[in-house]
Amino acid sequence: QFPGPRLFQTLLRVYDFIARNRSRHFLTPAESMLWVPGLTGEKLAGASGFTDAVTDDSRLVLRLIAEARRDGAMCLNYTRAGEIKRSNGDVSGLLIQAEENDTPIEVFAPLVINATGAWADRLQSSETSEDTMHIRPLRGSHLVLPWSSLPVSCSVSLFHPEDGRPVFAFPWLGTTVLGTTDIDHEGNLDQEPVISESETAYLLEIASRLFPGSPITRSDILSTWAGVRPVVTDGTGKAPSKENREHALRVNRGHVSIAGGKLTTFRVIAREALVQGLGEDASKVLRPASKPVFQGTDHPSRPATISHQCWQRLQGFYGPELDQLLASGPLEPVTPNRASNLLWAELCWACRREDVQHLDDLLLRRTRLGMVLPNAGEALLPQIRNHCQPLLGWADQRWEEEQARYLSIYHNAYSLPPQEASDAS
Repeated sequence: QFPGPRLFQTLLRVYDFIARNRSRHFLTPAESMLWVPGLTGEKLAGASGFTDAVTDDSRLVLRLIAEARRDGAMCLNYTRAGEIKRSNGDVSGLLIQAEENDTPIEVFAPLVINATGAWADRLQSSETSEDTMHIRPLRGSHLVLPWSSLPVSCSVSLFHPEDGRPVFAFPWLGTTVLGTTDIDHEGNLDQEPVISESETAYLLEIASRLFPGSPITRSDILSTWAGVRPVVTDGTGKAPSKENREHALRVNRGHVSIAGGKLTTFRVIAREALVQGLGEDASKVLRPASKPVFQGTDHPSRPATISHQCWQRLQGFYGPELDQLLASGPLEPVTPNRASNLLWAELCWACRREDVQHLDDLLLRRTRLGMVLPNAGEALLPQIRNHCQPLLGWADQRWEEEQARYLSIYHNAYSLPPQEASDAS
C-alpha cells in the first residue's frame, strides 16, 4: 500500500535532513510485531519508525498562561470578546463580556489580535474589510480505550480503507486513543462538539483492521472527545481532508485576525501575528525566535515517592511553579491502581491557581480524569469533593449543582452517542 516502506523511508530522510538529526529506522515484519503486539501481519512488508513529539494541549495552554502572568499579563477566563471599537478607523479597544456579569466592559487598546479559532468569523463580522477570512469548522473525533483493551507502547498509523486518511492509535495518560476523523462540523459552536455514530463506526473499523487480535467493541470505550479545527477555506467545495491546513492572517488598522495552522507551529503563528500588530516595535519587545518557548527553570529535587516518568511530566506541565505545586497538596496518585500518575496535589493546585469556575474545568481540561476513568470517574467524586470543595469555596448546594452539570456534559459530549434502533438490535 502507498507509500510503501522504501518511499516512506525516503520521505523520512528529508525530515531528518531538515531537523539535522536522524531518528528514522526500518522495522522488519517480525520487529514490527515485537513493537506492536497484536498488529495485523497481513501483507505487512515492514514498518518505518521515527521520533515525534507528544503534548497535552490543555496543559500547554495553561503553561503559557502561567508564564504570561509571570511576565505581567492579565488573563481572564469565561470572558467573551464581543465587539471591536474604532476611532477614526483605527482600533481603539474591545468590548468584553464576563460570564458572571451582565454588563459589558470596554477595554482600551490600540491593537486587538483575534486568535479565537473556530469563532474568528464572529469578531470579523463587525468589521467592514473585504479581506475577511472564511472559516470552515472541521470536526476531529477520538475514542479513548483502556490500555489493556488495545495495548500500544508507541503511536501506530494506518491509512483508512474508506477514504485513505491516516488514523492513529497512540498511548495517552495510561489509555489508548484512536483518532482522528475529519468531517464538516454542522453543530452550534457554542456547544461542546460531539462524536457521531458514523465517526464511531469509522474508528472501530480501522481498529479491527489494524489490530485483529484485539477486537474492540463499544463496551470497551471509556470516553470520546471531539474538537473543531478552524480551517481557513477558499470556498471551492473541497473535501474536508483536502483543505489547506496553513494558517492565514489578516490586518485591518490595529485588528489582526489569525486562524488555521497546526499546534506544532503555534509559536511561529503567534510571532507572525505579533510582528504584524506591533510593526517596528516588534523587534524591541519580542524574545529572539532562537530562544526556547519556555524560560529555563531550576527544579527542586525529585521526591522519593514520585516516579521518574511522573517527575518528567510534572516538570513539563508546571515549569517554574513546580515547587509551589508540590507544597499544595498530597503527593499520592489519585488512581494508584491505574496507569495514570496524576497526583492529588495537581487537583489542589488547579483549584487554587488555574481559574477553575466549574467542575468540568477541573475534570475534563485542567486534568483528564473524567476521560480516562470509567463512567466519568463518578466513583471517585466523593474523594475529589473532600479535597477540592474547600479550596474552591463552594457551598454544598453549589457542589451538587456542579456535579450534575459535569455529569451532564460528560454524557452529552464525552460518551458514546446513542445507537439508532436498527443498530442496537
